[in-house]
Amino acid sequence: MDYRHLARKSVERAKNELDKNIVHNLPYAALELRMALESIIYERAENYKEELSGKKLSTWQPRKLLMLILEIDPHVDQNSSISAGIEEEYGKPAKQMNFVGSERVLSLKEL
Repeated sequence: MDYRHLARKSVERAKNELDKNIVHNLPYAALELRMALESIIYERAENYKEELSGKKLSTWQPRKLLMLILEIDPHVDQNSSISAGIEEEYGKPAKQMNFVGSERVLSLKEL
């Protein structure tokens, strides 16, 4: 399942509800945003499906699911970046490193 796509669609629906400027639509927008968060965390959980039992993996409460994943990998809710370079000498870090990219993830605190 493409959880990232589901998250984007949920955010899109939330924006549509907010654009209507109708107070009664705010709960629907909030629900869509919650669904987006759940999709993002569930996507992350798929990387740990071998370590999680089927019952735990079906937990649709993002905070609880992230806490389960944190038991397996304490760094799963931390942002990261990667740089690469060519070693001049085997085993010694490259002097010139080039930034490749970064990943921003939802932390337990944000949830």
